[in-house]
Amino acid sequence: MDPLFPIFKAIYTSALRAPDIKLKLPSIFEKGLPKMLVFVLLLASYFVICSGIVYDMINEPPSIGSRRDADGRVRPVAVLEYRLNAQYVIEGFSAGFLFTIGGLGFISLNWAADPSTTTRSRYIFLGLGIFLIIIAYNTLIMFLKMKITNYLQ
Repeated sequence: MDPLFPIFKAIYTSALRAPDIKLKLPSIFEKGLPKMLVFVLLLASYFVICSGIVYDMINEPPSIGSRRDADGRVRPVAVLEYRLNAQYVIEGFSAGFLFTIGGLGFISLNWAADPSTTTRSRYIFLGLGIFLIIIAYNTLIMFLKMKITNYLQ
């Protein structure tokens, strides 16, 4: 047996032991939060993270940009071109919204696979899920083509 073991045991029992505190949780946590509230909070946090809010708070980019067209007029631009590691605020929110729509499509596909779902609801969830995934994917590819001009060509 290690000769230092009794010393460590004495230190643990006298100084490092957690105190016996009886804490009472608020009543909302006793029965648990509603499932849809948890779902909405997780979906909102997913949107915030995918939107690049942390990047926006640190770098403070403009909400939209502008550029001159061939006629010399200044036009608003929502996508920051040629820079994959930078974004405008509206671009981040749009991409986060599309990621969230795609995630909702996968959730809808999961609901369609539930055995307790009726046949009609199953087809509705299946069609909605496939539709949302296709819309989100194609729109995000369009964003990438706007951001990187020769992407996938």
